Amino acid sequence: MQEVKIDIRYSGGSADDHKIDLYDAGASITGIARAIAITTHALVSGGEVRTNAGSVPNVKTYLHPSKKGSLIESISIIFEDPAVAALGVSTISASLWAMIKYTWWIATGRENTPENHKVRRIVNDNESIDLELSENLEKPFQQFLRPIKRGSDMKIQVLRPRVGQVLEFDYDTKEDVSTVIDDGEQSDILCNVTKHNILTGYGRLLKSQPKTQVSLKFKSNKAAVSIRGRGKF
Repeated sequence: MQEVKIDIRYSGGSADDHKIDLYDAGASITGIARAIAITTHALVSGGEVRTNAGSVPNVKTYLHPSKKGSLIESISIIFEDPAVAALGVSTISASLWAMIKYTWWIATGRENTPENHKVRRIVNDNESIDLELSENLEKPFQQFLRPIKRGSDMKIQVLRPRVGQVLEFDYDTKEDVSTVIDDGEQSDILCNVTKHNILTGYGRLLKSQPKTQVSLKFKSNKAAVSIRGRGKF
């Protein structure tokens, strides 16, 4: 068994008074749980991205009492065999944190190159993993960042105990969480498709104006695509 701890700090806005709207807090904790499930499963499985965010075999997550601070929630992730054997006892913590940094940046539309060799190998061996992560982490991150309101100075930081801040999200980050064009919405975009996997339907395109590289997913009829990426189109 191997334990990895994560602290989530809410600061600014009502969090400075040590409180958050109950519905927002509940949604945020649910979003964190779902994001952790997707991330840990991708790590343990060697790159498989789940379309649902249920519990992960041989991995358990627990919420602990809040710590002192603006408002800090403490989470522990417990890895059990055979997950421990697959990742290695001495490298689980470093690999998980590298995977969290990679996948959670991807979830908010930012490019990230993993430094950890295990995570880098997973990314290199799974061509469409960034696109799949972007799609499947979208809703969990909308929940996770729900307490951040327009005009608010609230921020959510992901902290590694004894190391410090690893990630920080604010309102601009929340706005950048990828969205999919509605099925009934149509838009003409001048672009070049630079990558397309015919098995998964995932791909990538390069827009001309403004020049931006974004992810796409071809629908089953191949006549339409769902566009994902940072900002508005």
